[in-house]
Amino acid sequence: TFQYLPYITYFTEYIPLFKEKIFGDMYSEFVTFYREEGSTYSRFSLEPKVRFPFSFNGINLLINGIFYETAYFINRSDTEEKGTKERRTMKIEGDANVQFLRNYYTGFLGLGEMQSLIKPQVKYTFIPNTSFRDIPFITPYDRLYKTNTLTYSLNHYLNALTEEGYREISLFEIEQTYGLSSNLEPSDIYSGYSNRFSDIKARLTLYPKENFSFTNESIINTSGEGVTGLRNTFSHIKPNIYNINISHNYTKRFTNEMYVDLGGTYGYIDGRYQVRYSLRDGMWIDTLYQLVYHPKCWAITLTLTQTKRPRDTSLKLAFDLTGITTR
Repeated sequence: TFQYLPYITYFTEYIPLFKEKIFGDMYSEFVTFYREEGSTYSRFSLEPKVRFPFSFNGINLLINGIFYETAYFINRSDTEEKGTKERRTMKIEGDANVQFLRNYYTGFLGLGEMQSLIKPQVKYTFIPNTSFRDIPFITPYDRLYKTNTLTYSLNHYLNALTEEGYREISLFEIEQTYGLSSNLEPSDIYSGYSNRFSDIKARLTLYPKENFSFTNESIINTSGEGVTGLRNTFSHIKPNIYNINISHNYTKRFTNEMYVDLGGTYGYIDGRYQVRYSLRDGMWIDTLYQLVYHPKCWAITLTLTQTKRPRDTSLKLAFDLTGITTR
């Protein structure tokens, strides 16, 4: 396992160019990947980016261009030799979407005036073929494979309009990616590869009442495996009194877990209980018990954690001068 020592980033906000018709920004990163045994690496990356947004007959268009300049400083453990390698590549993206907006009134749950927004979207991504010869594979960032894809999605947003603004009621998003010239390579742009079609990713979030929310996230394989990933989350928050978060996470052949996070506040005392339970193995994996006493400008936190992967128990006591560290 690598430690990131140090990890430094520098970035700029979008800078308007050519009378605000084009926008540019810069991102840079330097990180050293250190470990006790094995080769160690340092990586410096520079990513200038250009954005060109415009509209045509109600169609919103966006063209992005990113250039990746990456330098690697390698300290090999087998030969005790040091060396440098470079990687240059780029990414071009084109995004098009239209928005269909409708306002109406409903008495259901006392919601009142509603706003429905439907947004179909198409996105094109191109990354040229790049050689990775002698380039270390530290993180997925080091492997920007050849990409020529089309991602299509459909999004629906439902909001309740109020005098103060709006409140989100529901959100639905579904998308899939298609390889235009070949089978899909591994990428963080989509889920699933080795076929022309990626997995289908869908997300549904409901906010029936303030402080209540339910989210379902699904990954559906189109090559016959069916549902390969599923996550359901329920949340209820009563500010300064209690909060409840319950989630179920399922990944085919790997994970089937429940996670419960309960918290409460009474006066100057906060309490929290967390547990992660494996439905596949029939046992709890991690637990946390926490008490926080915060009278005014300082706080004391007592935390007991237990885990079975690997088996460990720890007790921590922390003192925080909150009046100094927060405003």
